[in-house]
This record gives sequence, C-alpha cells and structure tokens, in this order.
Amino acid sequence: MQLKENKVKYAGAVWDKLVLPKHRFIYWQVVNSQLITRDLLNRFVPIPDVNCPVYHQAEENYDHVFFECPFSLQVAAKVKEWLGQVHWLISVKDLSDKCSTTQNNFRNRVINSVIAASLYQIWLNRNDCIFNLTCATP
Repeated sequence: MQLKENKVKYAGAVWDKLVLPKHRFIYWQVVNSQLITRDLLNRFVPIPDVNCPVYHQAEENYDHVFFECPFSLQVAAKVKEWLGQVHWLISVKDLSDKCSTTQNNFRNRVINSVIAASLYQIWLNRNDCIFNLTCATP
C-alpha cells in the first residue's frame, strides 16, 4: 500500500528557504485561514468586542486584519515604498493565488519573504494590541 500525499500549490512559496521559520508558520496559517480572529472566536464564545483591536473601526476578520486595516495598509505602503512597484495583496484568496502562481526566480522569492515577514509583523502587532495593550505604528 502506498500513500499519496496531496501537495498544495502554494506550499513552495510558504516553505521557501528564504522565509524565516517563524514567518513560515504564521504564513501557512494565514494562507489556510487557521488563525483565530475575533469573528471566528465569537462564533464559539461570545466576546464583548469583535472589532479590530488596532483601530476599532471594523469587525476583525482575516481580510480586515491583513489587508484592510489602516495599519496593514500603512505596512503595505511602506513595503511598496521600499521594494518599488510590487502588487500588494487584497485578500486571503489573493494571497493563496499569488503563492500558487508565482514564478520561482530570486526576485519573486525575496518579495515572497517580505510578504511573509509583513504578515507576521501585522499579526504580532495585533496580538500586542490585545495582550500587551501596546499598538505600534508603521
């Protein structure tokens, strides 16, 4: 009996050697929608505030945390300023599609690692806002 493994198309981008291990872990969870955001938590345990802990303007969900929150948009603007013209992501689906179709050249691998680091820092800031009551600005 031989087991056949299912390899997802975006695995190469997430587990790329240029991406730091701690970034890979969060990157994998973001692409697979496995991080616990307030909208998901509220489905199981009622919580008093489901709004984004960074700016408190909208309900916290995946797309908001990583792609719509003013903090995330500022991070994206800084990355674009630093790297030049790069296509920034607009949703988790966009992220998954980009990871699945990106060519494997050095420039794209560097951009991929910067995206992974950015997502990691956005999630880290979100957690600092909740657990340490300190929110950073980019």
